[in-house]
Amino acid sequence: MRRFICAILLGLCVSMSGMSVAYSAEAGIEPFVGRYIGHSISNMADQTSDRDFDVSITSEEERGFEVSWTTFIHRSDGAVKKKVSTISFRKTSRPGVYASAQKKDMFGNQVPHDPMQGDPYVWARLDGDTLSVYGFLVTDDGGYEMHSYHRTLTATGLDLEFTRQRGGTVIRRISGELRRVEN
Repeated sequence: MRRFICAILLGLCVSMSGMSVAYSAEAGIEPFVGRYIGHSISNMADQTSDRDFDVSITSEEERGFEVSWTTFIHRSDGAVKKKVSTISFRKTSRPGVYASAQKKDMFGNQVPHDPMQGDPYVWARLDGDTLSVYGFLVTDDGGYEMHSYHRTLTATGLDLEFTRQRGGTVIRRISGELRRVEN
């Protein structure tokens, strides 16, 4: 389950160079709404893998937004792994901060996962022209992993960056490009 959620989050954040687009905080998620496709390369000491992405961000009116994506991971040995994911985010009492809505509680309300049960706790933040998604996971040994995805609006799509940390040490950094193909 952890690898599945990590892959979900990975689809949210890839990095692209480009110029920033003017953004108003009052616009909320609307400037990000659309479909994006892109590519990244992850060069790690033990492996190199290319990733292709198809990401959709949709507004859920006054409640928040949803991110859906498909990730194709091309391994150096020629294997291709496909992951399809969706996460909904709901407004909180804090402006620009959104809680994930990944499961239903006993009353039928959409709520975040419980990190003490081995699931990642995920939230999002809108700050200027950047949409950030964070995932926090308590590891089996009581340590932690933190995933950070930063997407910045550009003239052609999104400039995105993903970082995975374990115990405060960066163990993965992925950059790539996403361009807007639909509004």
